[in-house]
Amino acid sequence: MKGGQLTLLSSNNLIVSKDYQQKLEIIGNHSDGEYNLVINNFSINDQGLYRCQGIAIDTAFAADIMTVLAIPPSNIKIANKTTLNTIELFEGRNHELTCSVSNGIPSVQIVLNIDGKDVKNGSNDFISFHLMATKTLHRKPITCTANQSFLEKPLEDGAILFVFMSPNTSIAVKPLADILEGNKIILECFDSSNMPSKNYSWKRDGLLLTAATSSVLEIYDVTKKDSGIYECHVQNMIGSSGSNIRVNVYHRPYLLGNSTSTLNYKTEVGGRVLVSIPVESNPKPLTVSCLNITDLKLDDWIIEQYDYGKHVFLLSTTLFPIHTEQYGVYVILVRNKFGSLKLDINLQLPAKPVKTDYRITISNTDILLSVDIFSRELIRSIDWYENGFRISNKSEIYKSYLRTTDIQLSVYKKHLKISGFEVGLKIRQTNFSEQAIYICQITNIYGSTDMYFEADQFRQNTKEYTESTTLAELSTRVEESTNGIFPIYGIID
Repeated sequence: MKGGQLTLLSSNNLIVSKDYQQKLEIIGNHSDGEYNLVINNFSINDQGLYRCQGIAIDTAFAADIMTVLAIPPSNIKIANKTTLNTIELFEGRNHELTCSVSNGIPSVQIVLNIDGKDVKNGSNDFISFHLMATKTLHRKPITCTANQSFLEKPLEDGAILFVFMSPNTSIAVKPLADILEGNKIILECFDSSNMPSKNYSWKRDGLLLTAATSSVLEIYDVTKKDSGIYECHVQNMIGSSGSNIRVNVYHRPYLLGNSTSTLNYKTEVGGRVLVSIPVESNPKPLTVSCLNITDLKLDDWIIEQYDYGKHVFLLSTTLFPIHTEQYGVYVILVRNKFGSLKLDINLQLPAKPVKTDYRITISNTDILLSVDIFSRELIRSIDWYENGFRISNKSEIYKSYLRTTDIQLSVYKKHLKISGFEVGLKIRQTNFSEQAIYICQITNIYGSTDMYFEADQFRQNTKEYTESTTLAELSTRVEESTNGIFPIYGIID
């Protein structure tokens, strides 16, 4: 500007302060109209709008210049870093991640990035982000970047996320091959979490194994009862977790729900009987065979799995006895690949009660009529009759009773003892009639047996009169009714 007047204004205020005028300096070749303003020691108070205005050859002019103090950011920092440059997180918990910078003028653009993805940005000196810690974040990088238009390159701070995890379990079992009864098995619980403090517990089929408190569970001499679902639970300061594994102990067949290996069945000659044998077997039975079968007709064995048991099977067939020689004990063998089960099927001919002995005992006041009975089946009723009329159990004149007894037989100077019953009727002497006929009728599910006491059997002058069935008669009766099969409790000299 030549031949003109120059006025300096700062934020529309005329610069008149002497101190301020000393801070300012106008330089340039004024003769050529060059006027440059120099502001010494520029500070935040010097920011604002500066105007240069003047008159040149009767022409007024003005120019505005906005000045801004630029301070580059510094001290960028991600909070809560460890000395290993990690940020510790706990799985399943919510964490706040923060990043801050200082001295940035004008405002700074901050960006928070996790594993290459921007998760939060802002335009001030502080930024925060809430994060739910998961296993997938473990050892992922986190960076905080601050950028400003006056910076040649952004400021940056970084760290590694370290997630402390709740347990992550798995179970291994040894041996890997078939687990057989009598062997030893080892269950080992592995935890891939990175927490040092761990508590172990074990369950089998939901029941706590109180003695098992380590990562290894050893079971010696295993049986089929050790089969089941085993669970391992691990707990640390973050949480707990568990996993399970099924253990199958292979074993030979066992008879289910019966303490004896003899199964009794009854049917008439020419009838049929369904034989059903429940067994527990792992694996499934391969064969069922009868070792001493003769001409007894039977269907093929059917092996079916029970609905309610994975290793429980029902073995069934039908027997058809056509004559008495086919009654007796048959040996059944059930096999799988790990062993066999041997059991007996006792095919019995149904029989009504058998009388083996009777006695008449006479005292001064009473007469006692008694009879010894053998019955394989449960006795259903005992009835006494006098001259065809049934004697009431509530009668005060007649007293009846039933008690167990051992029936003695003499065989070659030895006594054969059979468990049986003694049935008796006590009659008052004053009410006894020598002309009467007394009948004892014993009944089980298959029929009745009658014992007659007639008048000519009584002897007035005898205190006790006993007549025993002969051995030949008893053998014939037992053979006819039971096919010679009866329980023997011992032989006594």
